[in-house]
Amino acid sequence: DEIVREGRRIAERGYEEVILTGVQLGAYGDEWKGNPGLVDVLEALAEISGIARIRLSSIDPSDVTERLVHLMEKEPKLCPHLHLPLQSGDDEILKRMKRAYRARPYARLVEELRARVTDFCLTTDVMVGFPGEEEGHFQRTLEVLRETVPLKIHIFPFSPREGTPAAQFKDTVKSTVQRERVKRLEQCAAVLARRYQEQFLGREMQVIGEERKEGCLEGRTMNYLRVSYPAEASLLKQRVNVKLCRIGPACLLGELITN
Repeated sequence: DEIVREGRRIAERGYEEVILTGVQLGAYGDEWKGNPGLVDVLEALAEISGIARIRLSSIDPSDVTERLVHLMEKEPKLCPHLHLPLQSGDDEILKRMKRAYRARPYARLVEELRARVTDFCLTTDVMVGFPGEEEGHFQRTLEVLRETVPLKIHIFPFSPREGTPAAQFKDTVKSTVQRERVKRLEQCAAVLARRYQEQFLGREMQVIGEERKEGCLEGRTMNYLRVSYPAEASLLKQRVNVKLCRIGPACLLGELITN
């Protein structure tokens, strides 16, 4: 109820997109047994007339249920974008990280989302240099990324945290090797981002202007594409149709469609 009330307040202030965020977002409601869970919250927010978009922040792949995928299929307000942390594409490393998912099911989940959810966009996290990561493990991570084609990869070099099991592991990866793998991963991420963006060139898509830069507005499409387009400041926070024309250094460049 509190979340829904906040959603109504946001809509009344003229904001059309809300983002649900939290630690272990997909586990929301698990402690209440039978009480509303994450999908129930999404359905309730979708009933608020002033809200046009509902976006989820990071969610664990093991928390993406059939009910959530079905809602993404049928609810036009729910953004076709999920941030699903991968961390590693190798099962041995995922097991050492104590992750609840494995690489092949992860790839199959993304494949299913792409098949069922129109214009689905994946963003993800990858940790480089986790203790025990050898070149073969890293190569398998690159393979999964090339298969799933995320728009954005957040890259994190491993650093030990005092008090965690991983801080006690002896088979650490040299910092020089970590830096070299980060660089290769950044190059891979740029190629994959462009591959995803290219699918939408020439399309007209709705964008909500979030900020003004050098005579242009910048905002995002439903599927998380960042777009810059010439427009007046009066169109900030407004949903407008933009034709996606080319890929710029930081985002897609578009033209405002006026009737």
